[in-house]
Amino acid sequence: MIVQLDISNDVLTNLLSRSDEAGMSVDDVLDELLREAFDQPRAEVVDLQLALDSSMSAVRELSSGSTFMLENVIDQDLWDAMSVGDRKSFGKRFRKEAEGAGIAQWKDRTSGNKAIYLRT
Repeated sequence: MIVQLDISNDVLTNLLSRSDEAGMSVDDVLDELLREAFDQPRAEVVDLQLALDSSMSAVRELSSGSTFMLENVIDQDLWDAMSVGDRKSFGKRFRKEAEGAGIAQWKDRTSGNKAIYLRT
């Protein structure tokens, strides 16, 4: 079966490097990586709306003018249970909701690319 993938440059570089180091074709390396990924337990499904509601409540309790990051207002167990994709999706939803409600605005990013918000 032929499948076309759009792979970011850094992932492609790692894939080609791994292929070269293992002396395997890119197809074989991808096949091996996918098989390993499917053998992993599934990520827990997180109720993103529940996480959003609880995070928004926590923001409302912050002092006006204070700065915070998402990790300061979300339940740590919910955050830990999220996949990377869920975290990105949640971050976008949180920003839209917080700015739309007028309770916080995006201010900056840390060196680790974490969003910093200002409680309005």
